[in-house]
Amino acid sequence: MKLKEIRGIVKEIIFDIEKNKLNLTYRNYETFLERIGMGKKRNFKILTKFDYQFKKKKILHFGAEKKKSKKYLGLKRVKR
Repeated sequence: MKLKEIRGIVKEIIFDIEKNKLNLTYRNYETFLERIGMGKKRNFKILTKFDYQFKKKKILHFGAEKKKSKKYLGLKRVKR
């Protein structure tokens, strides 16, 4: 996955966060990983790139929350 694609996904996440009154959004963990090309195997180089982009854009990602036996990734924008 190229950096341009990663930035595009991060922009979509920022858009969803800004739409929400709480500056918060959730993503289904498995769906998120499949979207970035990691359905079965994890590529830690790509995950590191996502982590860097999240930090750069001041997005806090917190652990998988369980709802009805599905894991969700929480994403919140931190005030500057």
